[in-house]
Amino acid sequence: MDKKKIETVTSRADAYLRQGRLRDALETLRALSEEGMQWEVSDKLNQIGKNYAYMLRYLTDGMPDPDRDKIYGALISDTYMASDTLSRRLLMRDCPTLYFNTLRNLGVRPRNMAAVIGDYLALAGRSNNIVEQITSGASPMDLRQVERAERDIFNYIWTVYPLGAADADALSAFLNDELMPMRTKLLAVNALALGALEYFDPARIIMLMNIYDNESSDIHISSVALVGLLLALFRFHERPLPDNVADRLMLLSDGKTWHSDLKTAFLELIRTRDTERINRTMREDIIPGMMKMRPDIIRKMEDASFDPENPEANPEWEEMLRKSGIADRIRDLSELQQEGADVFMSTFSHLKSFPFFNDMANWFMPFDVERVDVAEAGMPPVVTSMLEKLPILCDSDKYSFILSIGSVPESQRRMMLSQFESQNATQMEEMMRAEAGMHPVVRRTAVSAFLQNLYRFLFLFRRKGDFYNPFAEGVNLLKVNALSPYLNDAETVEVVAEFFFRCKYWDDALQAFLRLDSISDPRPEVFQKIGYCYQKQGNTDKAIEYYHQAEYFAPDSAWLLRRLGAAYRLKGDYAQAADYYKRLADKAPDDIDTTLTIGYVLMQAKDYQGALKQFFKAEFMDEAGIKAFRPLAWALFVSGDFDKSAAYYNKVMQDNPTANDYLNMGHVAMARAAYKEAVNYYKLSMNKSDGGVETLIRNIRNDADALRDAGVDDRTVSLVIDAMLYSI
Repeated sequence: MDKKKIETVTSRADAYLRQGRLRDALETLRALSEEGMQWEVSDKLNQIGKNYAYMLRYLTDGMPDPDRDKIYGALISDTYMASDTLSRRLLMRDCPTLYFNTLRNLGVRPRNMAAVIGDYLALAGRSNNIVEQITSGASPMDLRQVERAERDIFNYIWTVYPLGAADADALSAFLNDELMPMRTKLLAVNALALGALEYFDPARIIMLMNIYDNESSDIHISSVALVGLLLALFRFHERPLPDNVADRLMLLSDGKTWHSDLKTAFLELIRTRDTERINRTMREDIIPGMMKMRPDIIRKMEDASFDPENPEANPEWEEMLRKSGIADRIRDLSELQQEGADVFMSTFSHLKSFPFFNDMANWFMPFDVERVDVAEAGMPPVVTSMLEKLPILCDSDKYSFILSIGSVPESQRRMMLSQFESQNATQMEEMMRAEAGMHPVVRRTAVSAFLQNLYRFLFLFRRKGDFYNPFAEGVNLLKVNALSPYLNDAETVEVVAEFFFRCKYWDDALQAFLRLDSISDPRPEVFQKIGYCYQKQGNTDKAIEYYHQAEYFAPDSAWLLRRLGAAYRLKGDYAQAADYYKRLADKAPDDIDTTLTIGYVLMQAKDYQGALKQFFKAEFMDEAGIKAFRPLAWALFVSGDFDKSAAYYNKVMQDNPTANDYLNMGHVAMARAAYKEAVNYYKLSMNKSDGGVETLIRNIRNDADALRDAGVDDRTVSLVIDAMLYSI
């Protein structure tokens, strides 16, 4: 069956469920199920339909049913599950995505979780250090087999749906077994989290909660489980949570670190939005800028007085960077890095073409010095050990580093490694020492590491188009109703709101500020920013509403008066706009720009005499008078004083006139019946612009109302245009 049809029909059924039309959803899915000959799913849908019919009969017969809401919620959840099961089974036949390719390969030899883990254990053996046991005399082929078994565990956990009780028990036992290597456990939890983004599976969601809530879980494992849980809830936020999931989430919230961990994860999730902006800065500004400076750098290095080992003795470096503007951008990136932003995406994005990264599981494999790929790179133990503990690089970037260094000639490799060892050892030791024992810092580092692995995978993997990418739409947990009770900390919401506002994500910023307003005392700056977000969305009425709420607390705010003036101007209420700008002018009577703005608003209100007063005032305030010349010239023209208008346009002509200046001078000439002059000015306007004849004619026609008011009829305009065309 066609993939597009399957997705269209199941999406329609999901829409029915969101609208509360359970009967229509069941009928839609039943038709698709029967067409696809999925009789087991059809039986499930029929059973849901019967139970729904019984519930409706109780309702219409007026029989009391205290569990009605609970039963209805279960029916909705079961229908969603049936929809997912149906879609998955139909797509499994021939859908070419990696998920279904993997699923079909696993289906060749049907197994369960216990069998997959058993195969791994048979290869790995059991001891306090499984890797040590294998590596003592084991061949690379033996080690490769163990790594393939690890990938089998990853693939099985990623694609199993739904997660059955037996599989869940086997996975729990594996994760709680102290003899199992941490890297394999962490890989398994990564797979569990990724699978939660494929299909909504209540059992998988609950298991992620259990792993996070397990006090014996390693913090990296619990962090992956936490982020996987949050991303799954975000992806499926339009679905109602089944009662058992909602109950487990409520129990989870009683944990002593839940609220702080949720805050940490949320802030790290929204910081991912900075990644592409940083990547673009590196790609479009810093790297090209450094390439442009390359000849100057080479010349400096050839200068005998230039000492590259002592930058303090070479202020030319700093001066070159300052003049180019690169120094400011580097400083901004440094500050973002200190805040936790991912500044390494651009650096390592070009190092993901090694065959190692063709396998999905390797993007999430914890960095391990015992892996075959690392061992074969021939790195000194001090380097691999240092890299393993380095907190600022995610696992996939560490593998990129090792693979890239391992591929360069030996002489260059030694030089690079010596610099790496000498320059980074002390810094890394300090970072690791600072993080030791600090739960919030370690949690943030662990969450960030998983997000960086996931971000790189979803944007750089060769088959990235096969996957849902939450970062492409931007993660905002405030959209998840199930998390609303736990995101009522005003401090956290304000940080989130300010981030969205600073980065100009107006929809998300609005949602965050509205949430902040609902959970904190009224504050004028919050009302101002809500109003501004509405204004950026184009909702002028709501913007004015919130600006007025802010005005109650801060009636003399210059920023607010300016925004209210602009909002009323957009709305077309020029009298109100002028009133707010006049209040602004009263606060700053020497502000020429405000005076000019009042004139522009009065012009829009067709109060030409009032506008002229403002423009003359601006001319008087400005010693050079240049700012007021253009608006004065136009205001005089529309007021009918063509001679004075021409006089001011002549002043404008002395200061690099624009195409629009020549156009307006042509209008004045026509109004004065100086048609030859008008033709010449229109030609100058056309030559000054890049639009050509058609653009000029369109510009003249756009001013038809002003020309009519000036006494120039449409026929005269047409004749002058033709005269101009003949003269070209």
